[in-house]
Amino acid sequence: MTIRMLIVDDEPVICQGLASTLPWSTLEIEVVGTAYDGKQALQMMESEQIDLILTDVCMPEIDGIGLTKQVTSLYPQTKIIMISGHDEFQYARQALRLGVEDYLLKPVDIDELLELVKRVSTDIVLQKKQDNLLKEDILSQAVLHFLFKAPIYIEQEKINDIISTNFRVIVSSIFEFHQLESMYTDEEIEIVKEEWKTRIGLGLAEANVRFFSIFGHKNELITVCYSDDSRNLAEALIRIVCEGLSDWKHPLQLRVSNIHSQLDEIVAVYQEVTEVMVKGYKQSVLFTSERMVEQQKISYPKEQELKLREAILNQNKGEVIVIVTDLFHDFQTKGLDLSQVLHITRELVVIIKNRLQEMMSAKALQDVKLNIQEKIDLKVYNTHKSIEQLVGSDLLAIMKAIEKKDNNHWIIENAQKYIRENFQKDIKASEVAEHHFITPNYFSMLFKQETGQSFSEYLNRLRIEKAADLLSRTSNKVFEISEYVGYKEYKYFVQIFKKHMGVTPTQYRRLNTTKIK
Repeated sequence: MTIRMLIVDDEPVICQGLASTLPWSTLEIEVVGTAYDGKQALQMMESEQIDLILTDVCMPEIDGIGLTKQVTSLYPQTKIIMISGHDEFQYARQALRLGVEDYLLKPVDIDELLELVKRVSTDIVLQKKQDNLLKEDILSQAVLHFLFKAPIYIEQEKINDIISTNFRVIVSSIFEFHQLESMYTDEEIEIVKEEWKTRIGLGLAEANVRFFSIFGHKNELITVCYSDDSRNLAEALIRIVCEGLSDWKHPLQLRVSNIHSQLDEIVAVYQEVTEVMVKGYKQSVLFTSERMVEQQKISYPKEQELKLREAILNQNKGEVIVIVTDLFHDFQTKGLDLSQVLHITRELVVIIKNRLQEMMSAKALQDVKLNIQEKIDLKVYNTHKSIEQLVGSDLLAIMKAIEKKDNNHWIIENAQKYIRENFQKDIKASEVAEHHFITPNYFSMLFKQETGQSFSEYLNRLRIEKAADLLSRTSNKVFEISEYVGYKEYKYFVQIFKKHMGVTPTQYRRLNTTKIK
């Protein structure tokens, strides 16, 4: 830890000599400046953090005694070593009573000076460490209290003392944490988390950034970086630390807040950062100040639903995977966050299951449990890929539950029943396909495959059979029978009837008049 020292003497030669000729760096002392009287020293301290002052007694404007009085009042953590002549000894004794650490008599013995500075700087370092530990404890308790309503055991006065401090919040999590849970025991995961916390700590410590870290969730490490000087929290510095974690075997996503100055704002800051977390961005390191992909609205993916049902019915695993992959790529392109993706895909999978169940005579899908319907922790399933895997596994489970050999049978059986019940209406293949939640092309192909006829051939045959029955059993006029069985154009009915029966409707009735009551 480097100690920042200010040298104050009204003789410039002495100031410069003390500042530049002695081996301060070997004692981890940084001379941050020189001043020629107490007034200049106090002006410098308004903009510079000073740990130690080496000052003469007799100076113009404000002398060493006056400087000591103001420093002990305004900057009580700053230590003072005073240099005095023999005839100034009474001043030295007064300075000791005011709180000066020690004094040296002129002419100064260099070794004695270095030894004294070394001793005082050791005390400063020790005090700084104790102060930092105390401040860290107060800060961590305050943060836990603000964020998680944890009980707090420190006086309000001490909290008030540290409320005004510059800070950034870094929230980090392990990508695909659910996979870690599937591969590691609880004890092994705790070891991973300890290493994770240590790595972030080492990176920040090397950058001389003060911080503390707490786990807010099993896959969420909240790191609060703080400093009285906002320059110690510069984005470039924090980015270097975060990007230095990229080589760890468990890839991390780190989201970093802007700099804030009031600790009681931390709830809003934390929420801001975690909102960025659930966006599911692929970047490992992302600052909330960076421009995000503008989120677009997306409607329910009806087209993909139809395609997925068709692929499931056709037992085409590869096609299911391709459709799901393309769908999630579209989600990311449009900037949908994880909660939106979960909502849309949960609806998608449930609807597919329910509609397939409606189509089936057996209850093969009743026992299929959908992972996507369970409570999903987006801090564990924290990427689009994680949710994509859940959706894919659910759809493949649905497909597995449907036996391929029975698929075509019950689909076409239901379609034929629908046609028999609605043949008198102006129904089309697309309407029947929609009623059975499959695409028109797939329905037409399947219908032809299973019945040996196209939809229109099957419908016409059914209508003609009904018309023939009515012609042989009733005395209704031919055009009435034509309309009854679904033909609005009489000439077309006659044409189709003759094609199927070999004779016109009138000829057919004449040949079958004995059957009319």
